[in-house]
This record gives sequence, C-alpha cells and structure tokens, in this order.
Amino acid sequence: MPYTLKTTLTLDVGAGSITELNLVVTYTATKGTPASYADPGSPDEIEVQTVRIVGQDDLLDRDVPGWLDALICDDEALKHSLQEDWQEKLEEAAERRAEDRREAQMMGNR
Repeated sequence: MPYTLKTTLTLDVGAGSITELNLVVTYTATKGTPASYADPGSPDEIEVQTVRIVGQDDLLDRDVPGWLDALICDDEALKHSLQEDWQEKLEEAAERRAEDRREAQMMGNR
C-alpha cells in the first residue's frame, strides 16, 4: 500500500548552493522481521516510489529531474522522515483497531 508524506527538504545541490524544496513523496513500506536464534531478522524497508515538487500553495506540481531525484532519495533526513511517518501511520492504525474493538465490546454488552 503506498503512503504519502508532504515535507520540506533542504539540499546542498553542489558548489555551495543550498535549496529548500517542498515535496510530496509517495512510498511503500514493508515491515521487517524480528531477530531470532536461527535468523538475524531484517529491518523495515522503505522504498520511494515518486517525488514531486510542489509550491507553498500546492499550485506548482512537477516531477523531479533524475539527478535531483537521486539526491533526494539518498538524503538521510528524508529517509528518517519517511520512517517516522510510517511508524506514526502504524501506531494510528493500531489505535483505530483498539478503538473499534472497544466499541464492538460495548455494543455487545448492551
């Protein structure tokens, strides 16, 4: 299932030139596996699907050129933001499921 993160990223695009970009990043995430005695496990995997540049008012919406896409996708701050965003989405889903179970139990007790 693809997820979307709207974020701002500051990049050094070379020759001391720093630019700030408003981005919409679409990504997929796969839950890793815990380590066990027989298996070292695997970390969660985040894979960027698309990156689009948007303006402050979302009127500008364009694809990112290939060279810039590579810089963005390799950015450690973006990778961290995507991991945090996905973890938040997992927590929200768990909270919704727990709330649904509580509501179902309350309805069953009536």
